[in-house]
Amino acid sequence: MEPSEITNFGSGGESNLSLLGMSILLCLLVAMFFVSRRNLIVPFLFVSVLVPIQQQLVVLGVHLPALRLAILTAWAVCLLTRKGQSEFLASGWQRGDSVFLAWSLVSGIAFVVLWRTPGSLVFAAGLVYNSLGIYFLVRHLMRDRSSVLRMLRTLAYLVILIAAVMVVEQLTSHNPFSILGATVLDEIRFGRVRSQGPFLHSLIAGTVGGILLPVFVSLWYWKKMRWLAVISAAAALSMAITASGSTPFSAALAGFFALCLWGLRDHMRLVRWAAVALAVSLHMVMKAPVWALVGRFAAIGGSSGYHRFELIDQSINHFSEWWMVGTTHNGEWGWDMWDKADWYVASALNGGLASLVLFVSVIGVTFYCAGKGRRRYAGDPDMQRFMWAIGSAVFAGAVAFIGINLWDQSLVIWYGLIALTVSCSTGILAKRNPRTRPLRKRPDHIAISADFQENSETEFALR
Repeated sequence: MEPSEITNFGSGGESNLSLLGMSILLCLLVAMFFVSRRNLIVPFLFVSVLVPIQQQLVVLGVHLPALRLAILTAWAVCLLTRKGQSEFLASGWQRGDSVFLAWSLVSGIAFVVLWRTPGSLVFAAGLVYNSLGIYFLVRHLMRDRSSVLRMLRTLAYLVILIAAVMVVEQLTSHNPFSILGATVLDEIRFGRVRSQGPFLHSLIAGTVGGILLPVFVSLWYWKKMRWLAVISAAAALSMAITASGSTPFSAALAGFFALCLWGLRDHMRLVRWAAVALAVSLHMVMKAPVWALVGRFAAIGGSSGYHRFELIDQSINHFSEWWMVGTTHNGEWGWDMWDKADWYVASALNGGLASLVLFVSVIGVTFYCAGKGRRRYAGDPDMQRFMWAIGSAVFAGAVAFIGINLWDQSLVIWYGLIALTVSCSTGILAKRNPRTRPLRKRPDHIAISADFQENSETEFALR
């Protein structure tokens, strides 16, 4: 086997761990073994989000960044401490679990079939490991209202910290996360610093803030969380702004727009059909196709929306090349067409039509779960608003993915959000009545006469 067959997808190379990064990584990984199961989500989020993905071990050519080590450690803790739990997932297996599992497996298999090299097998196995490991870990840990609140509070603290660092980047053009292995100097486009924090790119960092903005706004409806709602929402918005890109700004704008549709929550079917009718009408009257509007949206100077339009347009024009399992020739379609900076297009070109349909289905089923959860909590207006906010965050991501493809530790935020939505739709946020106690099973050694039992049942029937 030639070495290039393994290394052509980024495998191989040497480990890259700074002393400080290794120390923080080890401390957080060890902390997972000493915290209770209900608090496991806290160190997992800290180590998987804050430690840059550049910090990694290479074992037999396989890259193990902090994210994968955190997934492995968290699952080890879950399996070792599972005693006493009846269900592996809260409320059992759900429709969203099936769709997410299908998308992850189909995308990985199609990628291997497309490239047909040992390196592609290792790369696809890593992607499947990340997606399923993150998703089902969050599904496993989210079991009641307190666990959901703990995850939201941890995300809020993380975003506040990252936003503060990104503001410092704006002032100094230097990334403080570089001490942990992140990029030292930030990109400057048209005189604007593009802050990126611990992430691989500024657009990813800003998109994370834009997606989480509606979720943090919803914290206003949780008891004793209003101060954190204000600070975390402002931090998420500052992440979208300091990233200096149109994609993060569009994500924040889409999330805020979805929140404002709360008054139309009982008429969303009409809203959806109206949006479809508007898109069809515009396509009929415009000289260019309706997706050309993507190229005209430029919230920030220097935006490359025209590239996103060209990417979508060329993918549609070359449908026959990629519909089965994807294509490796998209770089020949035009200038910069190798850059698949659109998650919908990337799903299509890397896995074919089946991968694209399943990716869209994951988003659609997540919307369904958000609506199902809102109806389930009909007697709790605060939780209804929270489920609406989660749906708004999913909508923000759906809009942002037209201009970005997540591939670093930001996947923890997106996959975690999907898993959180599916879990909350099962009723785990419902308040429990403290006066209601579970029925105790009568010990077998206590005998009750048949006459006494018959008289008791008769008396109960008369009541």
